[in-house]
Amino acid sequence: MASTSEQGTTATGFAPARQPMIEFNGVTKSFLGGNRKVDAIVDVELTVREGEFLAIVGPSGCGKSTLLNMTAGLMGPTRGEVRYRGHPVAGVNTRVGYVTQRDDLLPWRTVLANVTLPLEIQEVPRRERRQRALDAIELVGLTGFDAHYPAQLSGGMRKRVNLARTLVYDPETLLLDEPFGALDAQLRLLLQQELLDLLQGTQKTVILVTHDLAEAVVLADRVVVFGTKPGRVLAIEEVPMSRPRDLEAERFSPTAGRVQEKLWSYLRSEVSKGAEV
Repeated sequence: MASTSEQGTTATGFAPARQPMIEFNGVTKSFLGGNRKVDAIVDVELTVREGEFLAIVGPSGCGKSTLLNMTAGLMGPTRGEVRYRGHPVAGVNTRVGYVTQRDDLLPWRTVLANVTLPLEIQEVPRRERRQRALDAIELVGLTGFDAHYPAQLSGGMRKRVNLARTLVYDPETLLLDEPFGALDAQLRLLLQQELLDLLQGTQKTVILVTHDLAEAVVLADRVVVFGTKPGRVLAIEEVPMSRPRDLEAERFSPTAGRVQEKLWSYLRSEVSKGAEV
């Protein structure tokens, strides 16, 4: 396995590397499929540094989203341990924000009401949660749309509302499960840049799951390559690009091209295995 060190300073400057934020120690997750046990991931050893942007790539069904679900405390490992800030994740992890592939906006609630929902659950006072929601809506560029309903919004605008709903309660870690996968290429690039601009200077830890190698390279500090079923870590590659980043310029840069070629060299045979199943 070609791998970089788990310790030390992140090369890209997204945020200084400090203590480990998330640790997967010998993690295996199995499910029952019919009458037999199916391993989703096996013996995963991985440390996510505090303040870094980590991307995970790999074939479909290799357990990438399973890692996010365990980090969020939505499921536990079959074997091994998931730790967050040094403590085992033993239930729902309220210190993370989870942006899934589907926006899951409530169609009967306005943009403002959707964004305030997490604060309502936390029983934040009405006046405070309204102001915080309006600030989050402004942050994602949707000022003036707070009274609109999801059906009145474009796909990209719905993605922004979903992000605002996650940012409104200020989680220290963001889990992003292919948040831009359903968008066209131009809108995806625009929202990728907006995401980086929003995160710049926040010191948040981010884990992004994606099938798009180019997206992984231009957004992340490190990219973890997962092998096909059962999922396992094949390689971890540093992305030697400074921040802040201009994604329009960086996505065609020689550096981005070299890292993508290296990632594909790990994935080529794994994707072929999946196609043969």
